Amino acid sequence: MGSHQSVVRRREGALEEQQLRLERYEEQLTKATIRAPQDGLVIYSASTSSRSSVLIEKGAQLRSGQDIIQLPDMSQMMVEIKIHESRVRQVKPGMEAIVRIDSLPDRQFRGTVKKIAPLPDTRSRYYEPDLKVYNAEVWIENDPDNPLPGDLKPGVSAVAEIIIENLAGVMTVPIQCVATRRGRTHCYVRRGEQVGWVPVDVGLSNDTTVEIKGGLKAGDQVALAPPAEDEGKPATAAKPH
Repeated sequence: MGSHQSVVRRREGALEEQQLRLERYEEQLTKATIRAPQDGLVIYSASTSSRSSVLIEKGAQLRSGQDIIQLPDMSQMMVEIKIHESRVRQVKPGMEAIVRIDSLPDRQFRGTVKKIAPLPDTRSRYYEPDLKVYNAEVWIENDPDNPLPGDLKPGVSAVAEIIIENLAGVMTVPIQCVATRRGRTHCYVRRGEQVGWVPVDVGLSNDTTVEIKGGLKAGDQVALAPPAEDEGKPATAAKPH
């Protein structure tokens, strides 16, 4: 009789253990079902490193805490840009920007700078140690009069031109006209029969032009490329802007 009771207790214990295991498996099966919080475009997250890039797919091995999918909010789009260290101090959150999307070359959209990284992008420094750029986000404004296409997909190429300041009634020359000599900025200028270096005071600049605050007057003929020696070179006229 005692041996039968012992067998029953062992089997009851084994049954209880199997029931607990079944409950764990059922809980895991329930958690394996992923439900999106809203409708949208599903983007599979990619696990990237310097050595590999593994896309989530059927049969892939997952780990705890690993991102599987992304569900972007298509009602609000932003552009991820990189700002060179020489310009990053001039850019502030809230500044306006003009966004151009490569797939929509005939249109432009208004944007706003929302975020600037406090530290340089480590990935860029890995490939180019001497290059320091800061990641920034420019959000495209929802404009009913100029809406984004409904079929615009995340990841398309775009360019954002940040408006640091609007200048009116200032004098400008092409940026290549200005050179630094003996620690001061100069332009190579032709005035009548005289040709030579003229010290100038410069202001803001972009990729093509630079503001001249002093040293030139409208109509001065300025060399497009400062010569290595004092000799005549093609010139352009300083002009109001």
